[in-house]
Amino acid sequence: MVMTQSLPAVNLSASAEGSATLWFPPDVRSCFAAAIKARSRRQHARLSWLSKKIQKRFPAYAAYMLDLEGCDRRDWGRPEEALALFRQAEAISSFQEPSLGVNIAATLLELDRPLEAAKALKSWLDRFPENPALLKQGCSILMKQGRYAAALQVLETIDPRHVLADCRYEAADCLRALGRFRESVEAYAEAARLSPNFAHAWHTRIFIAHYAPDIDAEGLANVIQEWRAACPPPPPTPPKWLDRVKDPDKKLRIGLFSPGFNMHPVGWMASRSLWFLSKLPDCELYFYALSPGLNRHDPVRSRCKAAAARWIDVSSWSPDKLYRSALHDRLDIAVDLAGHGEGCVLPLFARRIAPVQVKWVGGLFNTTGEPNMDYLLSDRLETPKGCDAAYTEKLVRLPYSYISYHPADFGDTDREPDLPAPAVSCDAAPSPATDGTDAERPEKNAPPIRFASFNNIYKVNESIVSVWADILRRVPESTLLLKGNLLQHEEVQERIRRLFAACGVSADRLELEGPSNYAELMRTYRRVDIALDTWPYTGGLTTLEALWMGVPVITTPGPSFAGRHALSHLCNLGLDSLVAKDFAEYVSIAVSLAGNRALLRDLRVLLPYSVLTSPIVRHEQLAADLHTAFRAMWERHCAGLPPVAMSFEQPSPIPEIFAPFLGNSGEKNAPGENRP
Repeated sequence: MVMTQSLPAVNLSASAEGSATLWFPPDVRSCFAAAIKARSRRQHARLSWLSKKIQKRFPAYAAYMLDLEGCDRRDWGRPEEALALFRQAEAISSFQEPSLGVNIAATLLELDRPLEAAKALKSWLDRFPENPALLKQGCSILMKQGRYAAALQVLETIDPRHVLADCRYEAADCLRALGRFRESVEAYAEAARLSPNFAHAWHTRIFIAHYAPDIDAEGLANVIQEWRAACPPPPPTPPKWLDRVKDPDKKLRIGLFSPGFNMHPVGWMASRSLWFLSKLPDCELYFYALSPGLNRHDPVRSRCKAAAARWIDVSSWSPDKLYRSALHDRLDIAVDLAGHGEGCVLPLFARRIAPVQVKWVGGLFNTTGEPNMDYLLSDRLETPKGCDAAYTEKLVRLPYSYISYHPADFGDTDREPDLPAPAVSCDAAPSPATDGTDAERPEKNAPPIRFASFNNIYKVNESIVSVWADILRRVPESTLLLKGNLLQHEEVQERIRRLFAACGVSADRLELEGPSNYAELMRTYRRVDIALDTWPYTGGLTTLEALWMGVPVITTPGPSFAGRHALSHLCNLGLDSLVAKDFAEYVSIAVSLAGNRALLRDLRVLLPYSVLTSPIVRHEQLAADLHTAFRAMWERHCAGLPPVAMSFEQPSPIPEIFAPFLGNSGEKNAPGENRP
């Protein structure tokens, strides 16, 4: 391999962790510059063509090109092809770049092959035992295996002069998994301070702060303020680029940005209402899909595509390309369905890509804190009167729920489609209170009560565990089933057992289960009597799924928007009696309900009917309410008026155009779906 010190450096940028600056002859350097430019512009076909050309012309540099092309295939969402290219580069014995070892291990992890990733990484660490990028990748493998304490130890051995911000971010992830929420929040903040461009660390810090039981509403506001102070706003969009015809009656072009246009909480809670909204002649919806469609048979994604006037897969786009495309599409209203969570595009909204910008479901756990986000869609329960000052957005309270839930199809859950008639009137909310007679006497041969929570295990902390432990102590022989992704790892299970042991509950009262496919997850509710909600971050989709499967959910609200998800859903179903004002009442409701077997049997049948007859599944109604809200926002813009809080007390009339899609039992089938 020929190298000369007299030539300018070229940074291959093949790997974020281990890119190397190399010296190339001029003709080689120009070819590589063209290839790097093609990758930066996401020109996949051109990069592939350049790769073949360069390998043929300069075979001594083939491995570098294979490495670069492999990174592009990973960006493109083709990890199998990327791995094959990396392996080809590895087979060239003269190519000894640690970044290649990082790429191979990372791709194997992406393909869910952690044992192979560990074996591959070890061979590279034998050659480069102190390379920080390889060590950090080793931490990722340990975390994939659930060995968070070991990963923290490895992170402490990495030379602090290298990849320090990334290391602190990885450490924060480990601390979060170990339940050390306050420490994880500070570690994310440290990562962000060490690298001013590390915006993702700030977004994660804001998100995870809402899980911490010892951070109140004021503390959450302080985290938002720190982010705004540390991250100066990006350059604003010139006003002339946002000029639109100010006609209150024009057809509105509404852009929707989300990673969840599939079987995802956003999809389950927004897709049907968007499908109805797309039927209105004065609206056209542009869907910007921030994650690739990995499942071709995903019914939610099919429904979203059917609602789209234009569907754009932007999962591999650079932020600048997405910004330019959104401006080119001349949106009237831009709707963010990602927030500070997965697929965050808040920097786009900070610059402004439409005259009217709205935050809706998806990473919606509190205010975004973004001054250029004009409105936030909510309801009277998620954002009660008096909380407006805590939001940088103007609150738009819809008359019912701010979401509409798509219940899982019977075929998905293997439930019997012909349910018996409800034993209790659907018009009355069941009360868990007992009269002190038969309801309190345990039935002969009845199995012990099984409580459960299928919420994200990050939401399980010492505060809510003490409440659950009190319930278990007061309901003899009862057990608690916890189920979630991280519970497949022994370290996480041990943390949960320690929390309960500290409250006097032995491990034999706990059932800890790892992940399963969606149908199996829903079937698991058949084994459950009562669902216990988390705090301070309550269950959203999880609450709706439990109710749909006939399992009552007990909740108490937390200090933020995220702390009122379950309250909103339960009250919209008329189940206010399952909402406790504090922990003492939470325990009382759970104990009373556990003692009323007859009511639990009735609820098993009643609750699915309550869901189906509630505003939460009236997708056409939410579509009509969204249309009214969007029109009101647009009319204010056309009149030159600033955004203002709005509260819609009465539901909007259902447009006649929806009639062909409605029947006696509700919505007819939308394309690509089966209605239960």
